[in-house]
Amino acid sequence: MEALASRRSTRVYTPRSRTPRSPTGSPTPARMASSSPPVAGTSWTAEHVMAVGRDSTDRLVEQPADTPGRYATVFSMRAGEAIAFVGIVDVCVLQGMATVYEQCVGARWQRVYSPTSHPLASIRAISDDKETGEADDGEIDAIRALWAQRAGGVVVVVRTVQCGLESLGRVSPHADVFKLRPLAQRLRAQGGAEDSDVEAEVRLNAVLGMPGFAPVLYVTTDLQLLRVPTDWTQVLERSAQAPVQLNAAFAQVPPVYVVAGAQGLGKSTFARLLTNQLVSRFGRAFHMEADLGQSEFAAPGALTLNLLDSAVCGPPFAHVGQREPYHAVYLGAVTPKNDPDRYAAGVAQLARAYHEYPAGDRVVPLVVNTQGWVRGLGLDLLYTLCEHVRPTHYVQVHDMQGDGQPLLDFDALESCDPQVTLVSAVGGDLAAGRGQRLAAPELRTLALLSHLYQAESTSVSGIGGMQHIERPVWASHVALAARRPLAVPLSDLIVWLGDEDVAASQLPRALNGTLAGLVCVARAPGASAHEWSDAEIRGLRNDSGLGDQAAAELSEQGARILLRSQAKDLSIPHVVYGHPNLRSTTFTTHALVRSIDVSVGVAYLVLPPIASALLDRVIGLVKGPGAGAFGIEVPAWAMVDGGYRERAMGASAAANRRPRRLARAAKRQKFVEQADETNVGIQEAPYLSVEVDE
Repeated sequence: MEALASRRSTRVYTPRSRTPRSPTGSPTPARMASSSPPVAGTSWTAEHVMAVGRDSTDRLVEQPADTPGRYATVFSMRAGEAIAFVGIVDVCVLQGMATVYEQCVGARWQRVYSPTSHPLASIRAISDDKETGEADDGEIDAIRALWAQRAGGVVVVVRTVQCGLESLGRVSPHADVFKLRPLAQRLRAQGGAEDSDVEAEVRLNAVLGMPGFAPVLYVTTDLQLLRVPTDWTQVLERSAQAPVQLNAAFAQVPPVYVVAGAQGLGKSTFARLLTNQLVSRFGRAFHMEADLGQSEFAAPGALTLNLLDSAVCGPPFAHVGQREPYHAVYLGAVTPKNDPDRYAAGVAQLARAYHEYPAGDRVVPLVVNTQGWVRGLGLDLLYTLCEHVRPTHYVQVHDMQGDGQPLLDFDALESCDPQVTLVSAVGGDLAAGRGQRLAAPELRTLALLSHLYQAESTSVSGIGGMQHIERPVWASHVALAARRPLAVPLSDLIVWLGDEDVAASQLPRALNGTLAGLVCVARAPGASAHEWSDAEIRGLRNDSGLGDQAAAELSEQGARILLRSQAKDLSIPHVVYGHPNLRSTTFTTHALVRSIDVSVGVAYLVLPPIASALLDRVIGLVKGPGAGAFGIEVPAWAMVDGGYRERAMGASAAANRRPRRLARAAKRQKFVEQADETNVGIQEAPYLSVEVDE
């Protein structure tokens, strides 16, 4: 291993984090707190600022800074200055070059999410002599005209956004993650001495702040600042500049990066930044998620392969479930511990789908984010992943406390000789224990709640035939029990039970109130797979529902299938004791089984918006393992009708007045809109029923 590391690895043992300067005229961190000094988060002074609003004719105009209802703020920065903030905003650059999450921002709106539950984003001025190009939005041109004849430098525009995600605290114990507490309160919470100069942050927010955008003057211990280590920057710069390799036939070999390391070191953050760099360079890039518990673009429980053509600026829960996967495999668990064979087969299928992607003359790289299980069986699965993916670059994140050696010996793998790079764990605030530092189950809860409470959006685009919601919206004020579900005939579905041994007669009870994987007929996941035409997909169904042959073709070999014709009940679904066919089917999104009405043979499903354009390809549901087998479940807070805070406080008051007795908390949803616009009654949802006696 010593020879291997010295021959093919690059190591930087003492990275220097890029810390912003203290603001001019503001107190130094040492004066602000006596026990744990805060870190400077903003190094910008309010010299040139313009507030933008709308007049009575809805035209953009300049307005005084203290005018309520500000629409946008324009300000200039000098190269090297930075502004950290909390909130949700659209950012663009009118002049010069600036970065957010290490991603260059130009003359087009870039949505940025910066919650307190994750490392804070910063707008960093890089250079003031770069041209931003033509704007792709009329509002940007209007704002540019208002700023004309003002100061130069790097000119940044920040536009307020009200998308509903900022209200996720209504249904989550992690409330107000997009709201910044006053600096005086933050200092008192960390035990520091309050200083009169904390008014500097108040003045800064008065100049720049607006709804959804709160600049941070100092990063106290309840916050964390995203500070990219120097060795990360070196790898990112090389990925943006290194020439593309050629094979023996002088054909271009797309870069394939595998990012590995133990849990909690920043693998997902590094993979996200690397993907953004590759998208900026090549125009498109694939991202493969091999971490079942902390997925980047889908809710937990699935292996996904996503095709991206735009940067992602925010934590996973801000963009989960907004892209149709190029191909995906649903396991329904947060770890492959109980079904490693299925995990390995899924990884192999995603790797095959990538290598068979018809890129033509285009170079489309791949970034693979691996799981943090790197010992025993987890290490064997990492070897298996690399065998199928065949990386050209292997990046390992380590915490400096180990032996500093690669986890894998690539000499033991055939046709796999990547460039090995070791980088340090994300530094600064995370290493010092700053910030909220949510545990893995809490991050999964955030991702699932964000996924379930998304609302329909009109901003939908596509890349390579894959649907993508560009401007998502959330509706946390509408409880899941009050949402209109989609009525799907059971005869049009296949239900895959995996290794679960559930009697067919108990299937409605087993599915009721669960999160299931929504499975569709795959488009064309590679040259070796059958390409399903629209006519063939329609031909899978007949007048009585899904045909027997379809259930056999779309299930894995060796699966035990209970056909509807054998059960002599055409109102039930095909029941498969096994898994879907990996090549001919693909996981799309999660479906909440609101209830099942056996009397009419209908399942009522609550689906995220991304499923709306895919209904003609929906073929069935996959039931994952239960909670005892690390399965995915509906978060408890999502089942509380009426909001987390109100119900939690009401339950506490009731507990003080009388012995607790919780029974049948679900409401009846009397009407649901079917495809034919008729109203039908829905039975009470038993999954919300629980009874506790003391």
